[in-house]
Amino acid sequence: MKKASKYIAVMCAMGFVHHGIAQKGKYTLTVSPQVGYEYNILKSPSSLVDDEGQELGRAELLNSAPFAGTLVKYSTISGNKKNKLDLFGEYRRAFLTGSDELRSSMIDGGVLYKFDNRKKFQLTSRFEFRNFVKTGEDLDNLIGAPLSYNRFILSNTFRRKVGERSTMSIAPKTILKSYPREGFEDFKYWENGLTFKYGFQYHLKKKSGFYLEASARQRNYIISRYVENEEMEEEEGDIELEEEEGDIELELEEEDLNTVSMDRLWRYYSAEVGTKLLLGNRFKLLASAGYTYREDITQRRLGFSQTELSLELRYKYKKWAAQIKASHLGRDYTQLKITNNGANSALRFDYLRTGVRVDYKLGGSFTVFVSGESVYRLSSVDRINSRAFRTYFMGEASVGFTYKLRGNWKKRKKHK
Repeated sequence: MKKASKYIAVMCAMGFVHHGIAQKGKYTLTVSPQVGYEYNILKSPSSLVDDEGQELGRAELLNSAPFAGTLVKYSTISGNKKNKLDLFGEYRRAFLTGSDELRSSMIDGGVLYKFDNRKKFQLTSRFEFRNFVKTGEDLDNLIGAPLSYNRFILSNTFRRKVGERSTMSIAPKTILKSYPREGFEDFKYWENGLTFKYGFQYHLKKKSGFYLEASARQRNYIISRYVENEEMEEEEGDIELEEEEGDIELELEEEDLNTVSMDRLWRYYSAEVGTKLLLGNRFKLLASAGYTYREDITQRRLGFSQTELSLELRYKYKKWAAQIKASHLGRDYTQLKITNNGANSALRFDYLRTGVRVDYKLGGSFTVFVSGESVYRLSSVDRINSRAFRTYFMGEASVGFTYKLRGNWKKRKKHK
């Protein structure tokens, strides 16, 4: 929380500095509160047989709760439209009941600067921070990472025109993500990647076209686990892929503990193609298809190949705006085998994500909206006595409004 407060203070300071040096331009202050309801916040399966052989159902396993949040964004652009600065922050919290140990909240924020020389090139720099707090284990990670994390992202994109209708861009990106897991000295990763993109416009005025994208990135996990000195083995251990009975209770003195390194190295290679088409004057269609291959360099266990298809339909007419989106991601683990019903089975996850949002402008600076989204993960493994690798469904729905205050910066007059 202290880190988040310092970060927000830095963003505010940058806003005041920009306010002081701005000579001429426009600004927009956006405030968007919302309330809603989350279903199955912790990604639990709908059924489970416990150690005593009793079958648990949705009432015992699923945690759902109302939530509330607010997004604040400040944007300013210079008079010549070459320089743009965005400051944004968001806070969200779910009101869970039934257990004091359950938590679900998020603090999100960032700053974006864009320089646009419209005839030649565009440079965009972005820094983001997120403090995500949620009880439980991330069942999509498979190496025991908790759901809670702190994340920092620094990205830069340099785009240049290579013709009247074509652009090319290069985008380096760095991510630091740390997990607060009990019993571990370190549980974090650094990820560095580079993306190349080519875009072509069919129609310049309507801004319809397609793009081709290729990227490569490397993720370095730094994982150090506390163990008792007398139980140290000659060979370093590995994190269990299945759920553990519990984290190590650190009731020992420091001299009785040591650490075991469980570092991992993953490499990702991706390709994607997408298009944007205008369907008349009111509809816009966005579609993309992608492929990703992950190589597990150190363990040779968690490599996978995955394909993804996504569609999004947007509608806009007078005071109404709407968008509907759906995507499917299929992920096949190429080396990992899971014991399922007495046999070793290949692991495959299918993710179906859907979302919808409708906005209506009341007039002036106010817009009301309603939105919803869901994630359904289908697993090829169905072990009813374990939470790991299981099928789950989660979703949310919300309503809110957006208020925008717009104004102009005026060039200051010099006093004689």
